[in-house]
Amino acid sequence: MMSLERQNRFRYASPYSAFLLRRCFRIFPLSVLFVGVVCWFHLPLGHLESRAFLPAQFSAITIASNLLLVQNITGSESVLEPLWSLPYEVQICFVLPLLFAGALASKRVAPLLLIWAGACIAYLALDALNLPNGMLRYSPCFLAGVVAYKLGTGSPRHWPASAWPVFLLAITTAFLLRPVLEAGWVCCLGIGLAVSRFHELSDGSLREACRLVARYSYGVYLSHAVLIWLAFDHLGAWPLTARWSLFVVAAVLVPVALYHGIEAPMIALGRYLVRRRAETSAAPIPHAPVLSSGYGGPPRLRAERPRRFAT
Repeated sequence: MMSLERQNRFRYASPYSAFLLRRCFRIFPLSVLFVGVVCWFHLPLGHLESRAFLPAQFSAITIASNLLLVQNITGSESVLEPLWSLPYEVQICFVLPLLFAGALASKRVAPLLLIWAGACIAYLALDALNLPNGMLRYSPCFLAGVVAYKLGTGSPRHWPASAWPVFLLAITTAFLLRPVLEAGWVCCLGIGLAVSRFHELSDGSLREACRLVARYSYGVYLSHAVLIWLAFDHLGAWPLTARWSLFVVAAVLVPVALYHGIEAPMIALGRYLVRRRAETSAAPIPHAPVLSSGYGGPPRLRAERPRRFAT
């Protein structure tokens, strides 16, 4: 939602396609890399059962589904166990711009809560009738984030930041007492309703640590199963101290390398392509004032200056 808000400042001719293009460059490069590595080397990382990794079936439809992140649609296995959730995140992107527009148009949070309740009821009804339910299974979890965004635009913050971890621990404990899908919906909504009530962190070092964890979290998400398998299964003959040392060091360095080597350049490329499309679709009249801006601030007015060409 906040990414869409930043994008909305630039008033792209096609904000919907701009958002999807940037998300594709954010998500797919790293996921394609890991799917390719797992399939090329036939790594047994498709399932985790009884503390043991088991391989997926590397059929053509399975590989194609994982590359396109549509396993939940084709009914294929995920070749890398954590990948089961990524298709849902990709597919929710198709409706997030619409939800963002609805959040902006709504003066209150009540309509969004009604949409959340409608998604819950729709899933339960379709599930009772044994009909396809697709994204409805986890849509209430994502809709809780939309509710959080709407409440965060004007809600007063009365609760101390130090209580936020305690609140999350309580919510997690409540879910673990009854770990079913419906309880997950309610817990996510509880977080969405509460997050805007807590003050922001004031400790600069702690804020920086949280920011770094968030920056490298996608690499952690995709790499951790590979690193666990490598350190504690494939290299099982190594001394335990050596295996733990390898895992701890790799769990830190690999996500950092993935971000700076792949994620950041691809994010920048997606941003560049969106900007180029916006510039070519709105060609200015020569020598007339045009809008110009960089990411991180609203457009500003400048006069078109003659260009100099090197010979």
